[in-house]
Amino acid sequence: AFLAAAEVAPIVAAGGGAGVGSVVADALVEEEEVDYTAKPFQILLTGFLGFLDFSSNPTTDIARLLGDTCDDVEIRPDPAQTSGSQIRARLRVCWHSKVLPVNETGALWPTEHLRDATKRSGRSPYDAVVHCGLEDFAKGLKIEVAAANIKANDTGDDGTFPAVDGAPHLLATTVNIGWLSLKARNLHVLGKSLTRHASELELWSRNAGKYYCNEIYFRTLEYIRSEVVTTSTGALLPAAFIHVQNSSACRPEDDAQNIRQIAAHILWATYLAPGFCKASLPLAEASALAATGAP
Repeated sequence: AFLAAAEVAPIVAAGGGAGVGSVVADALVEEEEVDYTAKPFQILLTGFLGFLDFSSNPTTDIARLLGDTCDDVEIRPDPAQTSGSQIRARLRVCWHSKVLPVNETGALWPTEHLRDATKRSGRSPYDAVVHCGLEDFAKGLKIEVAAANIKANDTGDDGTFPAVDGAPHLLATTVNIGWLSLKARNLHVLGKSLTRHASELELWSRNAGKYYCNEIYFRTLEYIRSEVVTTSTGALLPAAFIHVQNSSACRPEDDAQNIRQIAAHILWATYLAPGFCKASLPLAEASALAATGAP
């Protein structure tokens, strides 16, 4: 059974001598590293095959590069930090990838898979869902913050019918994007040939289009919200859609690293960020917090 890392007390390496079970808020001070690698997070990642005038799709390569891998991702999670801060967290992330056709079958697969997997185990086997798609005219990597209830048209023309009858016209992402701060530059991603800050890329988008990128995202969000699929912290299961550039503008290998960083921040925001109520903290952590007399 998959176990969210939020259920495990952190290991803190600190100059001040903090140990296992330290309160997260206390752990996040200068010169400290919070280690959450004992229990890996599980992410469902989807990419697409080629479509219309695009015989290949960089998200195919991204899904295959990350699929069936588990590795540690180091992030600087606190938006208040400066780029020179030594505060950092390490998360272990395992990827479960699926490359989908760009059609209705592909758009339906994630929700059908999530529903079947949840029925078998009684809970979602994933800690997050990350969809990826190609946007050829994008100036950089883009995180979509919403999806529209539009059924895609195979011709590529704008759809005119709803993807899900009776559902809202628009659904917001279930990712806590407040922990991805551009001003503080706590999120670092790779450019084509050198490391660049996320603030130098076109990171946010409120329009996922009207093709299958939008439809797959809307269907996933509608399933999570209508079925109230929650995590161990009580938050909705985080689902993201990330648009990438064509491989001529940015190598799939670089975008795969970008996505690893973004996914780790998404996981941190949902499962590990300071400020959750005591009930959502690991038992040892909650006891330590109670001992301080903190509200």
